[in-house]
Amino acid sequence: VFQAQMMKWESHDIQSRFSHHLNAADITFIRSAARTRHDFKQLLESSQLPDTQLHRNLISDRFLDDWLHHSLRLHDLGRAYMLRYECKDLLRDSTDIEQAISKLMQAIRATPETSSLRWQYLVTLGDAYRVRYEYMEQQGDMDRALECYSEALHNFPPPNTCRVRALTCLGRLLFKHAHTTGDLQLYDESIVHFKEAAEARYGFAHDRLNA
Repeated sequence: VFQAQMMKWESHDIQSRFSHHLNAADITFIRSAARTRHDFKQLLESSQLPDTQLHRNLISDRFLDDWLHHSLRLHDLGRAYMLRYECKDLLRDSTDIEQAISKLMQAIRATPETSSLRWQYLVTLGDAYRVRYEYMEQQGDMDRALECYSEALHNFPPPNTCRVRALTCLGRLLFKHAHTTGDLQLYDESIVHFKEAAEARYGFAHDRLNA
């Protein structure tokens, strides 16, 4: 794919598009043509763009490591640590879940409050606390998971598609806590959240099925 993009880039039409000024669409085009940092720099260096401050900014590591890509990498890494912790059974290593929580918190801090990704990451952070609570049964983890899910739900009003996942996760957390404490009221609360998620007419089907 990258080679095909390079061939397109070498055509006169594409070259002329960037011969004078760059706008947001031009930058998006350049970035979409490269799948790695090396490809991105190679594409820019071959573009014969004028030596402007914008051109230098495009090549800079700061531009390449913008908040979106940086936060997504942190989130995915944190989730991978969490899944490994959850799936290891007898070989479970507490370092994995600690790394998961750390990476997910970094992803949240790297994401602007105006982005809905922040609240999606918050649900995953709640998952990490919930998973640790399920195996270690520390009240602090339960409280932190509840806080994460509640804040995410506040920022995911219906019919936001991410609300269903947050409802399901909160229901699962309350169900586990009810099982641990024997509090029947918590069972009722978990059922309320599961019911809203299962009956939602929005969101992804697999999230509703999980509920």
